[in-house]
Amino acid sequence: MGAKGSKTEDPEEGQESTAPAEHPDAAKLYCMKDDKWTLQLATVLPRFTQEEEGDKDIWYMDIDETEEKVSEALRMVMDPEKRSFLFYAPRVSTVCCLKFYTAEGFAKASEQWNTAIMENTYGSEKEQKAILGDNIAWIEGTDSEDVVWELEEPTPPTPSKFRDSNVCHSTGKAQQLAIGGRDNSFLLREDSIDVFRNAENGINDANFSIKLNPVDAASSYHTPTKAILSNCERNMLLLTPDRSSVQRLDLEYQKVVTEFKLLNNGVELSVADITPDCKSAQMEDRATFMGMNPNNLMRFDCRDRNGVVQESPHADASYLTGHAFSGKPNFRCMATTGDGHVVIGAADGRIRLYKDSTLSRAKTSFPGLGSPITAIDCTFDGKWIVATTENYLLVICTVFKNKKGIHANGFTDQMGNSMPAPRMLKISANDIMKTGGAPFEKAQFTWITEAGKQERWITACCGNYNILWNFRYVKTVMRPGGNCPKDHRGMMVCTDYQIEPKQAKVIGSSFMHDNFTTNANALVVATEHDVFNVNEEMDED
Repeated sequence: MGAKGSKTEDPEEGQESTAPAEHPDAAKLYCMKDDKWTLQLATVLPRFTQEEEGDKDIWYMDIDETEEKVSEALRMVMDPEKRSFLFYAPRVSTVCCLKFYTAEGFAKASEQWNTAIMENTYGSEKEQKAILGDNIAWIEGTDSEDVVWELEEPTPPTPSKFRDSNVCHSTGKAQQLAIGGRDNSFLLREDSIDVFRNAENGINDANFSIKLNPVDAASSYHTPTKAILSNCERNMLLLTPDRSSVQRLDLEYQKVVTEFKLLNNGVELSVADITPDCKSAQMEDRATFMGMNPNNLMRFDCRDRNGVVQESPHADASYLTGHAFSGKPNFRCMATTGDGHVVIGAADGRIRLYKDSTLSRAKTSFPGLGSPITAIDCTFDGKWIVATTENYLLVICTVFKNKKGIHANGFTDQMGNSMPAPRMLKISANDIMKTGGAPFEKAQFTWITEAGKQERWITACCGNYNILWNFRYVKTVMRPGGNCPKDHRGMMVCTDYQIEPKQAKVIGSSFMHDNFTTNANALVVATEHDVFNVNEEMDED
């Protein structure tokens, strides 16, 4: 049974104490042990020092004998009213709280922290200006005047509870969950694919697997790193980046039938990720797909020049369009909207939006906050993006008013300085302790493939836990001018969520298609050895 995310309350709530005369900027240091605060030091002076690392000077926060690098990994939460720093200390694997005796001491340490994290992330003030330009207000949580923030009516319900049921258990190690919108869903393992029957509000074990073998006797087998359904879900494309190829698995014949070389003018292309052409592409009669590597964005076609899907064991995928970027953008992940527009996350945290017909130049580029984007998703209508980093999720609105005062979208029009500030989704310090500081992975929205419908949830993996945010609630509490907590930069943060514990690492969680849901939203969660159906328990009014 899932539970609402726990809150982490500061120690000494409501108590006053006097600063030592010789150390007016001092604080008390508390550490969390057995879900309780323990006073470690009654007087401590946090210091910010620099250490040379390569060709850079890196800031560290020194507290007594503990030294932590100033970064997002500390999950820092500052509260001016309580004069507190609440953070996760990776080196000692616990949650700590600095309670400053005076507002002046808190303000001084806050300013030092903000300077340190900006320089660790972007470099000197000159480098910050070169990287961020006019976007400094954006990373400080300031919305532009042209922001458009659409909310559904009526007011969102209180976040619901969930119940789960085990679908199957296996000793083999699972790698990826692939949910279908037609008859079946699939679980990719190292050398096989488990098959499941789609049913109302979940999946059922079909009790058979497809063995993955080389396309022919002359080929060798390599474990796929990514799988996507295609061609009305009759096929599955399997990516093996070290061979610059994609294998086409015929799900009806249950075997790999073609291995496509990924070429452009006869030159092999290394592809790090593939994704469907659009949100509904896997359910349609399409043979095209998107490909990406750190410096290239590409669209391929599995058909020959006559428009027929190639059936020979070895073939070349047709390079339709794309672009090789000279600036080394270091792309990491991508996703597509219902109209086929493309969003890409990069290692420097930057997020770029591309119109489906123009892949050579981003229409909109959001500056990075320093943490690499490891996964990315967007809503069917392209109005919202959720980006995954190790320590937080970013929710970004792409709708704005253009120069003519008309509502526009960042995928098709340049947003410029009209970008709304990003919002952050985090978990509490208590839950960081539960997860052992595990990184967020693979955040995505409810799966929608029909215009006019709205996504309800955001799901993400975090170690042995699955985390759920009510997307309607997030949009409401984090609207411009909303009364929402803020981080040290001034960026809105939401920590209202559901947390689902599992016995092993969660490798994927995806919502069922609308074809298989009733009034609630059905979620499938896969760990390394188990698969679960997770269903919403509707609240009674």
